[in-house]
Amino acid sequence: GEGNVKYVVMMLQDVDEFENRRKSLLEQHKVLIESSEVNGPKDSATMVAQSPEMLRVLSIADTVAPIDPTILLLGESGSGKEVFAHYIHSHSQRSKKPMITVNCAALPDSLLESELFGYEPGSFTGASSRGRKGLFELAMHGTVLLDEIGEISPKFQASFLRALQERQIIRVGGK
Repeated sequence: GEGNVKYVVMMLQDVDEFENRRKSLLEQHKVLIESSEVNGPKDSATMVAQSPEMLRVLSIADTVAPIDPTILLLGESGSGKEVFAHYIHSHSQRSKKPMITVNCAALPDSLLESELFGYEPGSFTGASSRGRKGLFELAMHGTVLLDEIGEISPKFQASFLRALQERQIIRVGGK
């Protein structure tokens, strides 16, 4: 029934061994920080991995970074998709250009459309009289990370798919 204990897991470790590991990890962390400050800007993504699975994923990221693909990163929440996106961007030819992140789940379709594609003057109530560039234009030749892309409505997916396939956008109210 509820509240019954099935297993008890205990980890016993020598205090000196624990302290030595802690100091070792702090030293490794210090070396990584110093290395990243010497070898590149602080916003360039550096990753350290040991498991064969992560090394394989890093190898794939290194393979796709120099080319210009549209990439779909799948994984559970908190699995590091955004970290990989930054890693790929920082190792690409687009690294000197902007990387813009948009949380698609946080915006309704109408606002997401004008944010991504921009809009022409007077295209809707409250629109600026000068119009506005969208995030796709602002990130020109850079990277746009669309977080939670699976949350957009099927209606908006058609407009969005065209932008991905054709690599062209039409501002809201534009031709």
